[in-house]
Amino acid sequence: MPTKLHPQTPISLNTEFIEYCKHELTSFVGPLASVLIERTLDKNPYIAREEFIEVISNAIPNRLGTQEFKQRFNIGIQTYINQLRNSIKSQQAPTNQAAISNPEFIKSCQQHLTSFIGPIASIVIDKALTKYPHLTPNQLIETLVAEISNTKKAEQFKERIYKLKII
Repeated sequence: MPTKLHPQTPISLNTEFIEYCKHELTSFVGPLASVLIERTLDKNPYIAREEFIEVISNAIPNRLGTQEFKQRFNIGIQTYINQLRNSIKSQQAPTNQAAISNPEFIKSCQQHLTSFIGPIASIVIDKALTKYPHLTPNQLIETLVAEISNTKKAEQFKERIYKLKII
């Protein structure tokens, strides 16, 4: 099926939308959700939202699951985005304080880094903070970016963290 090109920003740059999709799809296909979404976006970076939902929902093994996913998606995305924004606002840390002083910031970094390098993210963060406990949030982000070997993914991680206004 050919993808529909839109002159708007690609959905791959809408981190709130992608995070919501991962969140919902994970309840149907588990940790494969991240892989399915990433592959879909790699193959079709300018895919339209509706087509994107159709493609990823087809990865759900049964029809009832597919229908439930689509229904959940239609009902819940705005609620999820609002909760995510409120959560991020409540965890904003001043950039001149040590990142280690904000556990919510560290948790958010770990969650996002996990989607790029897997479960070793917590070890990478712990090592960085142990070695350099006075890193500011910006310095920590740069340190974590250096741990992602794929340049494209490193930049995506950095953009995601900054776009979420965690710092």
